[in-house]
Amino acid sequence: MNLGSLNVAYRVGSSLWNQFAEFRDEKARQAYDALEEAADKVDDHTQDWFPESRKEAGRVTQAAHSRLERALEDIKSQANEAQDKAKDKTENATANLRKSATEARKKSQKKANQLERRAQDSRKSATKAAKKARKQAAKKQKKQNRSAFWPIAAAVAAVAAIGGGVYYWLRRNDTPSEQPPRVEEFGGNEQTAGSTLVYTSTTEKPVSTQVEEGVVDRDEELLGSLDAQLANHQAETAERPEEDTARLTDDSDNEGKHRLREDED
Repeated sequence: MNLGSLNVAYRVGSSLWNQFAEFRDEKARQAYDALEEAADKVDDHTQDWFPESRKEAGRVTQAAHSRLERALEDIKSQANEAQDKAKDKTENATANLRKSATEARKKSQKKANQLERRAQDSRKSATKAAKKARKQAAKKQKKQNRSAFWPIAAAVAAVAAIGGGVYYWLRRNDTPSEQPPRVEEFGGNEQTAGSTLVYTSTTEKPVSTQVEEGVVDRDEELLGSLDAQLANHQAETAERPEEDTARLTDDSDNEGKHRLREDED
């Protein structure tokens, strides 16, 4: 390859490159112009579209406000209805509670009055039972006293009869004293009577008199013992009615309380 061929080839290449560079620049200018023209068109369209979009946005906003106001009104009305319903329910519940409390108070008062009347009836019954028990105890005590008196009286009479029989049996052989009583025996003091000597042919106290005094002392002791036993028996029988009456009264009170507790249960 010679230099002439290389020179021709260089020139042809340079020419092609210059044409390509011009074509590229031309295309770039065309593209820039087209872009600038499109931008101008877009500006014009945006200026025309802005009022319409603003109007459309205003309509949408107004509709949203309207819907929001309607929703708020609905919520408010529902809240008022719920409040009214709650108020009505509260008033009804309060009225029902007051009515129930009044009825319960009346029932409790009625029950208390019934219990009080039953308690009074129980106390009256207990009092009547106690009085009846006292009367029965008094009658029983009188009967016991009478039934106890006659055996004791019979025993005393028998003892007295026995004592009288013994006394009569012991005194039937006694003879009256033939000597009259002496003045010294009834006059003066003990010293004078003790210092006076009396000579008699009989004893001052015969054997029958001594036996009689012993029998009398024995009879008196026996009668005293019988009287003491009779007094003790009467004292015991007098204490028993009080104990029986107190026991009956306590039993009647306990029975009335038991009945009252059963009525309360």
